[in-house]
Amino acid sequence: MDTLGHCYVAELSGEFSSTDIYTQKFLTMLIPNIFHCHDWAYQLILNPSSEGMSALKADPLFRQIKTHLIADWIIHYGYDWSSLEKRKCGWAYSKMGLSARNYLGFYAELKSSNLLLDSAALPEGWNKKKLLDFHHSAVEYALDIIIADHFSSISHFKALQDFFSVEVPLDDEKQFHTLLATLTDMGFNSDRDFKIWRKSFQETLDAVRLADRAADIPIYGFAKKYGLNMTHDALTQARRFLYSIVDDIDPQEAFELCRSISQHIRRNL
Repeated sequence: MDTLGHCYVAELSGEFSSTDIYTQKFLTMLIPNIFHCHDWAYQLILNPSSEGMSALKADPLFRQIKTHLIADWIIHYGYDWSSLEKRKCGWAYSKMGLSARNYLGFYAELKSSNLLLDSAALPEGWNKKKLLDFHHSAVEYALDIIIADHFSSISHFKALQDFFSVEVPLDDEKQFHTLLATLTDMGFNSDRDFKIWRKSFQETLDAVRLADRAADIPIYGFAKKYGLNMTHDALTQARRFLYSIVDDIDPQEAFELCRSISQHIRRNL
């Protein structure tokens, strides 16, 4: 799951105020994505035998980060994180075929219509890891669309846009450096650099600010991640591809998945 999914399962868990999730806690809910620090966080925060966990529990960001990690682990690797063994048995991997059947045609259309950035990596150049990343990520963006279309409150989307409104802008740079300073104090580790962190932070906000409706947020996120040029035609193709996945996922199945994740969050925070 991506932006909206993490917010929704946190909301369902009952452990956080909905008002906070879609305003002041929104970015902190997404820290592992922004700073690409999942592996570090799994070891320090999700690992039941971590020696550093007790010291971190007092940190105000601990609960938000752990909520994100529980959701991500379940989506990718299933419900057992006791040994932190990454077995690709989670829901996202089980649905990858929904992406695999159409992605080559999707990229062929993008390429022939000049809808890709020059820097975009094409499928013929992907290794196995990149291929898996694309398919399970596409499924997760599709899950966010289902959440947006069926379960997420319009008032939450409006609150999110109002809070991060470009008309009344918060100091993006200050927010970014505040998050970075807090993580640095926690001794975080990431396989990416400052430039990537800052780019991920800004793209998270841009997707919210540009969206006309909640379902646009995952569509914009997907298009940015995979090198589309963000024109109207490119976003139309991204929307069409993701909805080809959405159409084969029962919304009730998506809800039960989110409810199950939220229950595990509630039991393990």
